[in-house]
Amino acid sequence: MSAARVLYGQVTDSTASNAELAPVEVIAYFNRQPVLGLTAAAQTITSATIEAQQTTTLLPAINTVAGMRMEERAPGSYRLAMRGSLIRSPFGIRNVKVYLDEFALTDAGGNTYLNLIDPAAVDQIHILKGPDGSLYGANSGGVLRLQPKGFMIKENKGTLLLSGGSFGLFQEQLSVQRKVTDHYSFSVDQSFTRADGYRENTALNKKTLQTAHKWQYAKRSELRFVAFYTDLDYRTPGGLTEAQMLENPKMARPASGTIPSAKEQKAGIQNKTFFGGVVHHTRINDHLSHTISFFGAHT
Repeated sequence: MSAARVLYGQVTDSTASNAELAPVEVIAYFNRQPVLGLTAAAQTITSATIEAQQTTTLLPAINTVAGMRMEERAPGSYRLAMRGSLIRSPFGIRNVKVYLDEFALTDAGGNTYLNLIDPAAVDQIHILKGPDGSLYGANSGGVLRLQPKGFMIKENKGTLLLSGGSFGLFQEQLSVQRKVTDHYSFSVDQSFTRADGYRENTALNKKTLQTAHKWQYAKRSELRFVAFYTDLDYRTPGGLTEAQMLENPKMARPASGTIPSAKEQKAGIQNKTFFGGVVHHTRINDHLSHTISFFGAHT
């Protein structure tokens, strides 16, 4: 008695053979280095992650990182915690330093106007958690470092995004990135966002314009320039008790005693800010570099 069998091996999948992943780098100790080589708790949020999330806010992208918690109490009003509580200062973020490249967005009083930045103008977010963040100054939570578009351009690109949603949401984002030469590149990003929100006295009207330039004038030296202007106007509805929420979840904070309601007060924030800065970086050798920056803001 004999039998014959035919056996087939699995066909080799050419798309999965020896795929090489791009290295993940983070700017933590004032220079760019592989994330696996860091002794601190650090992480990078790439542009792909930012673009894959909601385009009106950085909240979904930041919340993908363990130990980070960002909340939105009204369109345009945020609070951020890094390995800590969500207690915040009145107009900003507590115990966390925020930088735009080499420029501090956190002012001397600890206030951080993170809502002035448009997500479309951010290329990467570098996060340094824990006590190592004290390298950037006194803070207990860590450091959030935003890298604007314009510094790492590999090809010319232009995008226009139009989006809309419920409760009067409309957004327009325009981004132009150009690599003029091997030594000079720039980007210009513009956006307009409006929304009415779910509750009474909830609204957002935000206009931004940002530009970033990089000029490598020598083999080991470069100049970087960043500037943005933001016109921000948003309303806050205030908090409700459980009974008020059950009665009408859309209502704004009602009047109490001699205090008018949030709607009567037109509670909100109007902020027009110009921010600009220039940084000079020289790599003296493989182990030593020199960086100096000048920046300022007017609100």
